[in-house]
This record gives sequence, structure tokens and C-alpha cells, in this order.
Amino acid sequence: MRVFLFGAGASHSYSLSSTGVKPPLAKGFFEAYNRLLISQDRYVLVGDIINYVRDTRKINPIEFGRWNENIEFFMTEIDEQLSKKEEALKLPCKKRIQFSRAYDQMIFLFTSILNEIQNGPPCSNYTSLANKLNKEDVLITFNWDCLLDRVLWERGDWTPYDGYGLQFHGFYDSGWKNEKTSVASTNKLLKLHGSTNWMMPYFTFNISTGVRNFVNLGVEPDKRPMFCFVKADSIYKTYRNRSKAGYAPFSYYYYPPDIPVSTKQRKNGKLRVSIVNAIDLPDHGQITIGGNPYSSMPLIVAPLKHKDYGILGNTLDSLWVQASEAIAKCDELIIIGYSFPATDDRAWLLLDEASAKRNHALAITLVDPYPERISENIKNRLRERCNLNVNRISFSEYIDKQN
Repeated sequence: MRVFLFGAGASHSYSLSSTGVKPPLAKGFFEAYNRLLISQDRYVLVGDIINYVRDTRKINPIEFGRWNENIEFFMTEIDEQLSKKEEALKLPCKKRIQFSRAYDQMIFLFTSILNEIQNGPPCSNYTSLANKLNKEDVLITFNWDCLLDRVLWERGDWTPYDGYGLQFHGFYDSGWKNEKTSVASTNKLLKLHGSTNWMMPYFTFNISTGVRNFVNLGVEPDKRPMFCFVKADSIYKTYRNRSKAGYAPFSYYYYPPDIPVSTKQRKNGKLRVSIVNAIDLPDHGQITIGGNPYSSMPLIVAPLKHKDYGILGNTLDSLWVQASEAIAKCDELIIIGYSFPATDDRAWLLLDEASAKRNHALAITLVDPYPERISENIKNRLRERCNLNVNRISFSEYIDKQN
């Protein structure tokens, strides 16, 4: 049994997008955004991001289209303004609102950029790899995009109903569904940083309490309300009806579908959310019951220096456990396009824990055209617990060499 571990470099090889833009690396997200048509779409919300850049970088909003910055550094900076409750509550209310809205807009924009780019033909590299998978091979990815998901789904022996290793409360497949399919997935796809097609109820910073919480008071965090988007054959109900058709499976326009969650009724017909400031929601903390208390947002572990894996009550922990178990018993770990950055402490711990469970050294195949730093780090970290085979080639070249 093999375990494939993918990073951004694997998806970055996708060149078939009708947008002409490749899935960006951390340094290229804003550049990619400015090359996409969504950069000209007034319904794609970036106003508070632009204002934040104006205030902190002294960049005129007119020049925003030429601005670019490492997205991990940028989002970390915004998050750190809010992550320490005591410090956040000392900020003027206006600043708390600005930072909160900018952060939320970044979550939506980050997801939207990937959705726009992956809205095209299936990825040829992932397709070739999928056709050479053995039964029970496990796929682990740190990527948020759904290029690999779509290829597995179109192959016919993988389904999001059981293939992600998670339990979802519902699936949007041209309408909301929650029944199981008769197809059992041959391979598992474990997405350790979440996915652009996973959704949760709107979750944002409460400027009154200094912590993030659900806007909808009817949501019970302990029930881990996760939902999965598969495809939409037509427009769907979403915030202010801002839905667009014409997207490939596992991709959608900026606004994800409204999700079926329970709500607590109020005598005045409203949900009162003490000054919660969700982006573009009217009245700063009031959502009309007759309007839209079902707003959703992407369920991803944001690209931060110190990543928040505790989202939805540590619900993603089970994926890390499954990943560790798979690496602990696999015959070979194949790493493609992942550099093990120093900020991904949990990824290193994953290798440490899994290799420590084994009775013999972990066979690692590293696929990277520039492997020097990564291979040296792996050898220094695992030492005698691994046998490292370095392939100084690209993803596509590696696939071509496989039988």
C-alpha cells in the first residue's frame, strides 16, 4: 500500500484552466487574483482588504491591482490583530470591524481564486496518477483545491460521501442530499487543511466578545456542522441570490450555497448576534429569519503561520489520525510538490509520529525538481527512521516513469 502526499507544487502544475492562470503558490495569490475576471466583479468582496492595504501599506486603492504579497504573511498579520482576545478588545471598535471583515473577505477570496482556476478540464497529471493507483492507496493533501477530488470522482470508484474520511451533514449535488451512495470509495482522500468545496455555517469574529463564533445562534458547534459541495446543474439559493451557473463539479462562484441548519426562533422574528460583523451582512448583527439565516462559508484551515486546526471543535483531527495510521503501515510514502515549510509544524509531527510506530524504516520517495533543502530536512529530522529516494524530476515526469 502506498501513501501519496501532495503539496501546492502538485496542483501548481495544472495548466488547462480556461482562465490561463495556474493554481498559485503563496507568493502569487494576489497576482493570480488580478489576472482573473473576478477582480472586476463587484460582487466579489474585497473592499475591506483594499482598505487594510491602503492603511497599512500606504498603497492607493487605484494601485491595488498591481500589489502582490505572500498570502501567508498577509493573512497571518490580519489574524494576529484578532487572535489574542485581550489585545483585540483593546482595539477601537472601528479597527476590530475592519480587521474582521478583511479576514473574512480573505477566506472567501482565497477559495474563490482556486474555484475559478480549477473550473476547467480535469488535471492531466492527477488523471494519469489516478489511473495508476492501487486499491487501498491513500492520498493525503495539504492543498485546498479540488483538482484531485474531481479526477477521482470522474473515475467512478470514489465518492465524496465516504471518500474524504469525514462525516458530513449534507451534500449539495444539484440539490441537498444526505443519503449514502452504493459506491464505496476505493481510495481515501484526506485533505488535512480542509477543502474549497467543504462548507460550514458562517463563522466570524465577534467584536463584542473578542472570539470567533457562528453568526447563526441555532448552530451547535459540538455537532460539527460540515457540508460538502459536489456540483450544481443550475443556480442555487445563496446570499442575496448571488449564484452563477457554468461551473465544473467541485467548483462554484464566490458565494457557496445556503446550508440546511436549524435556527433558534426569536419573538421579534430576528436572530440577534451581539454586534457580530460578518462581511456584507446588513445591520451588523441582525439576520432576518425570513431573509437568510443559512449563510455558509468555506471550511478551510486558513494559510496562516500558526494554523488554526481547532476549527469546528477539532473536527479535522480525525483526518490527521487516519493519515498517521496510513503512513505508519504503508510500503512507500511518495511526496509530490510539498516542501514541509517550517511553519507547518504539524506536518513534521505527522511524520515523526507515524515513523515512530513502524517496525522498520519508512521508505520515502521525494519527487521535486529542486529537492536539496527538503531532502536535507527530512534526513536530519527522521535519520535512521527513513530510507529516502530522491527523484529530481517534475510531477509529470514522475508519472511518465510509472508502469
